[in-house]
Amino acid sequence: MGNNRGKAKNRWGLTLKRLKFVESYLLLKHVEKAAIEAGYSKKTARKIGENLLYSVPEVKEYLEYLKEKARKKVLAKYEITEGRILKERAKIAFFDMKSLLDDDGNLLPVSQWPEDAGAVINGLKIAEKAMGSKEDSFIITTTDLKLSSKDSSLQALEKIQGMYEQDNKQKKTETSVTAVLSPELMAMIDVS
Repeated sequence: MGNNRGKAKNRWGLTLKRLKFVESYLLLKHVEKAAIEAGYSKKTARKIGENLLYSVPEVKEYLEYLKEKARKKVLAKYEITEGRILKERAKIAFFDMKSLLDDDGNLLPVSQWPEDAGAVINGLKIAEKAMGSKEDSFIITTTDLKLSSKDSSLQALEKIQGMYEQDNKQKKTETSVTAVLSPELMAMIDVS
């Protein structure tokens, strides 16, 4: 692979060429193209790139560092926090469809929808169809709302609360108790 003595290295212990390879790989997602971009020979780029990516610990560490840095930057840019995610899940899980309807069961105008409706509604389709004869024509408007799944949001919140862990522990306990009992005792207790 060549002699690295005397070449400038950074805090990762990588030459500028290797730094360029990692950064190019993050952008291109292609080992051979990243190696060529970094200045390696087209003839050996794939082999050198794979070697760098899979066999050089400093390259792996720098790559993971850059990925984590990019992930944090995206999270900060879009203000993605645990609290915000939980809040959105809760909006979906506890949204009451009745808040979109008037007393007669008709859909309220969008301007009257509660603020949380935006977190729950994934799609809105309004269709109008003319009905009747020329003299007695009328228009039927159909509104189709596509809502987020309450079940998946409730399940996510249940997991966060540890509800499944408690349930699993109880199941294990029940199973272990009944497994220890003899058939005669089982018949006396009627565990079913």
